[in-house]
Parts: sequence; structure tokens; C-alpha cells
Amino acid sequence: MSAELTPPPEKRRTFSLSIGQLTFGSFLLMLAVIIVTSTASVIAIRHIDTTFAELQRLQSVGDLAEDIDRRMNELRVAARDFVTDPGAGIQFQQVGEAASTLSDILKKTRIELAPEQQDMIDGVTERLATYRNGLERISTLIDRRAQLLAGLPPLRERFDAAIAGTADRELASRLSEAQSRIAVGLLARNPSAAEQAAQGMRALDIGDAKLKSAVNDYAEAIMAVAVRERQIADIDREVLGTEGRLIGRVTELLREVSARRGHVLSRDFARTLTEARWQSIVLGTIGVLIGIAAALFVVRRTVRPLAQIARSIRALAAGRKDTSIPSAELDNEIGDIARAAEVFRRALEEADTAREAAVHALTEQRLAEESYRKLFEGSVDGIYVTTPAGDLLNANPALARMMGYDSPQQLIDSINDIAHTIYVHPEARAEYQRLMARDGMVREFEYQVRQRNGNILWLSDSATGVRDEQGNIVRYEGTLRDITDQKRAEDAIAEGRRLLQQVIDTVPAVINVKDRELRYVLMNRYMAGIFGIEPGDALGRTTADLMSRYGAAKSDESDKRVLKLRKGLGFYEEEYKDAAGNMRQWLVNKLPLLDAEGEIERIVTVALDIGERKRGE
Repeated sequence: MSAELTPPPEKRRTFSLSIGQLTFGSFLLMLAVIIVTSTASVIAIRHIDTTFAELQRLQSVGDLAEDIDRRMNELRVAARDFVTDPGAGIQFQQVGEAASTLSDILKKTRIELAPEQQDMIDGVTERLATYRNGLERISTLIDRRAQLLAGLPPLRERFDAAIAGTADRELASRLSEAQSRIAVGLLARNPSAAEQAAQGMRALDIGDAKLKSAVNDYAEAIMAVAVRERQIADIDREVLGTEGRLIGRVTELLREVSARRGHVLSRDFARTLTEARWQSIVLGTIGVLIGIAAALFVVRRTVRPLAQIARSIRALAAGRKDTSIPSAELDNEIGDIARAAEVFRRALEEADTAREAAVHALTEQRLAEESYRKLFEGSVDGIYVTTPAGDLLNANPALARMMGYDSPQQLIDSINDIAHTIYVHPEARAEYQRLMARDGMVREFEYQVRQRNGNILWLSDSATGVRDEQGNIVRYEGTLRDITDQKRAEDAIAEGRRLLQQVIDTVPAVINVKDRELRYVLMNRYMAGIFGIEPGDALGRTTADLMSRYGAAKSDESDKRVLKLRKGLGFYEEEYKDAAGNMRQWLVNKLPLLDAEGEIERIVTVALDIGERKRGE
């Protein structure tokens, strides 16, 4: 057929950019846009990072100012307590430690601050040193004052003794009055008043030399204490108070500078964010427009011709062999594709008949394989193929799930000897193989297997043996049905019957159940004793069968009435002989048991022995 086809005349090719050139150019264009956008974004982000870092540093400066204020207030309170009430337990060491802690904080944070803020911190540090020196001077004065106060009691005792020993009561009264003013001044922390009272005491005209000496010594001691008190007050006022206020002012300035700088940076930060947002919008829009333009250009030059070629190829595949292939004149990859499609078109005409035959055959084969696959994989029963040696060759998903595996392949890979890895009792496998060798098949062969998790299942196996040309069985193919629930139900029924039999055997009354043919399906041991048999021996037999053994008889008329009336008879009396030949009297009640459709399925009889009552009557 190919010999009959003549190649079409060669068309003159036209120049066109190749797909690689178009793609590479578009890629470079988009890369340039991305680089420009990324560069602008990086610059904006760096500026934002710098501004944000500066804002964080200013926040830390504000926090530092608050910390300095708090610790300075603590130091001022401790120093005030130390100066005004040295007996309250405040030691100079504690005040010094507070000052040292504040100084350490200033040293650690100074390196993180701007130059102007570092100058402010240096000012705080210098004033803090002056503050601490003032505290050291006050500590020295307080120690000296304490020494002087420790020496006052002996002088006071001497003073009081001298006053008590003088004969001039007016002088003694004036000295006592001066002593009172001294005490009031000391208690009121008014050293000037105490000093004036002591000077007035020394100025008195005292003729007694002993009294004069005691008065002068006591007055000098009081004036020395007053001088120390005045010095302490001067240092407290001039050094501690002034320096504390200056430190507070410096921290306030530090806070104001940080706030002003933070306000400027915040506005700059907001402006930078706005500029970055609009910059991103503008650059992003430009990038999108350039990308759209590049995409349209590439689509026009590549996608559209390729789409036309694809439509032509689809038309050829649909059977329209007269379809022409466009763009074959282009001197690029698209032209190559078009020319290759033209070759394909011509080859398609040659191979059309063979292809249709092959497709038909393949379709038939696929349908057959699909039917088998659906039957194999969709079966609710397990399907297997094993060898006589115990290897599992194939299994369907239902069998894998039954045995607790996720897939058939996992089940196959996990088993190498069925008799010992699957069968609970290996002798069951031997019996299976014996039946296969004898009959070539097994039907509903029941045995127990062990699941992957160790649980035990009951399976019903129906399989056939596949033989080779020599007649030897080479594999077993069969189906498995899970009958575990059925076995459990049978065991539960048997256990229920056993428990029911045990319960009714303990009742000292006649209890039995008959079917519609009036044969016993249940009898307790009390009634079996009347007939002289075991309860199990009575099952399936009628009353006439049992009583004929010892020459007695009993009518089944009452049971037939229950079947006819479809309800219980109520209590009534009857009598018959037992196996020992004794006539027994009974109070009897019979009730029907109905099935799901409302039909009588069983007849229950309960009878009480009333022989003793009858004999009593």
C-alpha cells in the first residue's frame, strides 16, 4: 500500500523562532521582573528591619528608664530609712548593695544605647557615685553619733547625781529644765534646740566645782551629738536630696528622648510599609502584565500551531484520513512535529486495517481478563491456589482480609508452609491431601486456621486438584468460606441447651417440650425418672413410645387440642402410671410456642405432682 502513496511536493520553509528560543526569552524576561521585584523587596525589608530594631532598642531604653526610676526610688527609700531611723535594722551594706545593683545595670545597658543616651547614662552613673559617697559620709557620722550616744548614759547618771547632791534647789530646777529641753530637742530630732539648751546649761553660774564639771561634760556631749545630727541633716539635704532629684530628671530626659525618637521612627516605619506595599503592587502588576504579554506571545507562536496540529491528529485518529496537517512549512520544532504528523497520517492509512483487527482481538482479550479479574477480586469468599508442598501461589483480596492481611501479596509473602503456619491442626492438612489424592476434590471440608493476629477461624473449604500430563496433582484451586460465626452460634446454642437442661433438671416438676409431631425435643430429669430413662434418650420419641416400654399408655389428646386451639389449655388434672407401675396424679398446664410468623412451633408442658394432696383429700 505504501508503494501506491506518493510524497507531497516539498513546500518552501519559512523562518520562525524555535520553541526553545521563545521559552528561554520568556524565562529571561520573567527572571528580570522577579529580580527587580525581589531587589526592591529586599531593600524595603532591610529598611523595615533596621527601623524595627531601632524601635525595639528604644523600647528597651524606655524600659531601662522605668527600671532606673524604680530602683532609684527603692535606693532613696532605703537611704532615707538608714538616715532617719538607723535603729530600724537598715544597714549601710544593704543600701550600698542597692546602689551597686543599679550601677551594674547602667554599665550593662550603656553599650546598647545611642551616643546621646550613653551621655545621659554616664550622667546618672556620676551622680549615683556622688550619692553613694554622701551615704558613706553619713554612715561615718552615724557611727560617730552612735559612739557619742553610747557615752551619754554615764554622763547623765553623773549629771543627775550632781543635781541631787546640790543644796541650791533653784539651780537644780534650772538645770532640770535645761535637761528637759535637751531631751525634747533630741526626741524631736531638732539638734539646734538641743545644742542651744546645752549652751544655756553651760552658761549658768555654778559655784560647786563637782557640779560644774558634771554639767560641762554632759553639755559638751550633747553639743557633740547635735553637731553630728546637723552634719547628717546637711549632707542628706544637700547631697542625697539634690542628687536624687537630678538622677530623676536625667531619667525623665532619657525617657522623653526615647519617646520622641520612637515617634519619628514609627512614622518612618509606617511610611516605609506604605511605600513597600505600593511598590509591591506596582511591580507585581507590571510583572503580571509582562507575564501575560509573554504568555500570549508564546501561545500565539507555539501553542496555537501545536493545537491545530493536535486537532488534525485527533481528526486522523477519529478516521478522517483526508485531514491536512498545518504548519508543515515552518523551519522549527513545530514544523518538525507537523511533518512527523504527516508521516504518521500516511502510515496510518497503511496500518488501518491491521490496527482495527488488533484492536478487536485485544478488546476481546481484555473483556475476558476483566471478567475473570472481577470474579476473582470481587468474590466475597476467599479464593486460593496452593501447591501440595504448602506454598501459596495466589489469593484474592477477600482471602487476604479473612486472614488479617492488608493485601494478597502480603499474605503470599508471609506463608511458606500452610500446614504449620496456617492450619491450627496440621493433621487437617494431611486429611485434605488424602481426600484430594483419592477424590480429586473436597467439598465443605471444615478446619481451623490461625489469623495473622493469632485469632482462630473456622473455614469451609471446597477445592479441586489440578493435574499435570502425568496425572500428578501440581496445585489445588479452591474457595474458602468463613464459618466462624456459624460455629460460634452452634456452640452457643449447645451451651444454652446445656444450661437450660441443668436448670430444668433442678426443678421438682415435670417439664418437657414437644414439636408439632408430638416428639420430645426437651425433657428434664424429673420427668425422665418417671419414664425410667435418661433425658437424652427421650429426644425424638413420643409419649406412646416411652410408656409402651413398661406396658402403660397415655393419650396425646391434650397436645392435639393445643395445636387446634392455638392457645394454652389452662391448668387441668390428669393421671398415668410411671415406670414403677404407680399411678401418679398431676396438675398440668400446656402452652404453645410461636415462631416469627405466628405459627405454633413447640408445645411446652409443666406438671406438678398432686398425689399427696389427692390422698389427703
